[in-house]
Amino acid sequence: MTKTLLVLAVLASVCAAAYASEMPWYRWRSRISGAVVCAQVSPGNAWYKFKGPYMDGTCRKPGNPQ
Repeated sequence: MTKTLLVLAVLASVCAAAYASEMPWYRWRSRISGAVVCAQVSPGNAWYKFKGPYMDGTCRKPGNPQ
């Protein structure tokens, strides 16, 4: 019984991950140096979102990935 539940839980997790959408990318600017990076999450406390969202990791295609 426990093995069956474990297998079902793992299978449900894999199926949910398959339907999850990709996170959008944003341009982040440093408050300290003014440098700009493209990332999905904040590089740290000294950074703020200044443009986005983008569909790709180069921050060139505007839009939200579906």
